[in-house]
Amino acid sequence: MNIKLADRLVELRKEHKLSQEALAEKLGLSRQSISKWERAEASPDTDNLIALAEVYGVTLDELLGNNEPKAEKTEPQATKKQLSAKQIKGKQNLKKAPLLFLGAIAVYVGGGIILGVFWWALMWVLFPLVLGYTFSALSLCFEDRKLLSIIFSTVAAIFLAVSLYIALGVTLHLWGIAWIIFLAIPAYVYIKVIKK
Repeated sequence: MNIKLADRLVELRKEHKLSQEALAEKLGLSRQSISKWERAEASPDTDNLIALAEVYGVTLDELLGNNEPKAEKTEPQATKKQLSAKQIKGKQNLKKAPLLFLGAIAVYVGGGIILGVFWWALMWVLFPLVLGYTFSALSLCFEDRKLLSIIFSTVAAIFLAVSLYIALGVTLHLWGIAWIIFLAIPAYVYIKVIKK
C-alpha cells in the first residue's frame, strides 16, 4: 500500500473526528484493520474503499487523492458537497408536497360535503397520489442512493396500482378484472431496476 493513501485515510478520519474504533465499528471491521491501513501495512479492498468513501462523503477519486482540487482545501466543509440538478429539483418538489396534501384534503372534504357518498368513495385516491408524488420527490433528493430510489418509486407504483384498482372497483364494479393492474407492479420493477 502506498504512503499517500495511508496519510489520506488518517487525514479523512481525523477530519471527521472519528477514532479508529468508531470507524471500524461503522465499517464492521476490527480496529487493527484500520490501524494497518493507516500505517501502510495493508490495503483496503475495493468494497472497503467504497464504504470509506460513503462514510466520508467523498468520491473514490477524492478518497485516493487522485483529483483533489486545490481550491477545495480552503473551502469550508459545509460547501464541499454540491447538490445535483435532480437533487435540487427533488427538494423543490418536496416543498410542494404539504400544499398538495392540504389541497387534497380540501378537495376531498369539500367535494364530499357537496356531492355526497359517491365522492367520498371515489376521491380518497387523491391521498395515495400525493404520497406517490412525495416519494418520487424524496427519491430525487437521494439520487446517489439507488436502493432508496428503487424503494420509493416501487412504493409509489404500488399505491398507484391500489388506487386504480379500488377506483375501478367502486365506480365501474370491475373488482373481478381490475386485479390485472397489479401485474404492472412487477413489470415496473423489472423495467426500473433489473433492466437498467
